[in-house]
Amino acid sequence: MTDRPEEPPGVPQQPEGHDAEAPRGPKARLPRQAGPGDRRAAPAAPRADARLLAPEDRAELTSRLEDALDVFVDDPGEAVRAADAVVADAVARITAGLQEHRHAARSSWAEPAGDGAVGTEELRLALRQYRDLAQRLLAG
Repeated sequence: MTDRPEEPPGVPQQPEGHDAEAPRGPKARLPRQAGPGDRRAAPAAPRADARLLAPEDRAELTSRLEDALDVFVDDPGEAVRAADAVVADAVARITAGLQEHRHAARSSWAEPAGDGAVGTEELRLALRQYRDLAQRLLAG
């Protein structure tokens, strides 16, 4: 006997241990089952040093934001304008850095040297660069 509430008539009961929130239907995707040597099953976590801003940029922007917060009591409008400038500058720096990383990854496969052929190893390294970059973006 289970502690689950009874389903209304006509609704099939889920087997014991079944996740009621699991995706259903023809397009439902179930989590991949990891097999031995399966590198795609669990993507590596982003490196601890894989920040979108360099430490000196973070320190400068944090200092500027703290300065903006300190001014709020005396001049709220200026505080908000200064905070907006900090965020705009952070976005610009992050965007420029991401573009540089994307260009580096793309140049390794889209602009082949020599005979124009790109080898599997170059493609593997490019894919790794893209994976690392995407994980940095998606890390939150």
